[in-house]
Amino acid sequence: MSHDAFGLGQMWNTYRDMEDQFVNYLEYVPLTSDHKMVYSSKLLRLMLQLGGYVDTAFKEMAFCDNFDTVEGCLEIRKHADKNKIISFDYYLKTFEPFYQLSRKNVVVKALGNFSYRPVLVDMVQPFKIETKKITPKWWQAYNGVKHDMIKNVRKANVENTLSALGAAFLLNAVFEPSVISLLKEDVATAHLYSDPKKKLFKCKKERAEEIITGERPSKYKLTVRVNSQLFICVSSFEPHDTL
Repeated sequence: MSHDAFGLGQMWNTYRDMEDQFVNYLEYVPLTSDHKMVYSSKLLRLMLQLGGYVDTAFKEMAFCDNFDTVEGCLEIRKHADKNKIISFDYYLKTFEPFYQLSRKNVVVKALGNFSYRPVLVDMVQPFKIETKKITPKWWQAYNGVKHDMIKNVRKANVENTLSALGAAFLLNAVFEPSVISLLKEDVATAHLYSDPKKKLFKCKKERAEEIITGERPSKYKLTVRVNSQLFICVSSFEPHDTL
């Protein structure tokens, strides 16, 4: 079975469909602070999609050739091949050393609806873990509605859905095969950053791919900005001593 859904753009296309659903919903329930606890059956269905999507995304990432020697990824592969459940905290533990997901932020764009009222949030940290918890709040909400949607329908609210969508977006914005695909599709833009002079230089997508894959490293830091309707995320690829 092929595991190139990110590189082929399948994961991004699926993400965009879910984002479209949420943005359309925001036409009726704007993204403002007094709407964060608004819940609905539409958001419940979207939450279920997003939870399954993020779970699938982590599995796809684990099958990347770059992780052939990573113990956690090998364990994820074994469980995935046998259709066994993989705990969310295990995903986070496995990929944290590579992407620092728990500290990554995603900027939320202002959509213009009710701009005179306080927006719900201008940034989300979708993989942040609260004290004494082992998974993000939105993942707990997803599990709640998955196992008992009647009892936990209120957890399918605007705030949790926004965070879940931010998590799905973030994985697309940091995983290297996805970043390369998004550069090719002009969804992402790349720049080289000259630290001593503090200047940004636009970087061609072909050159950016060489840096990301390690085929031809750069002595400058590469930054890649990924844009969607709702979010912005900038990822960095550190410089090397040699060209």
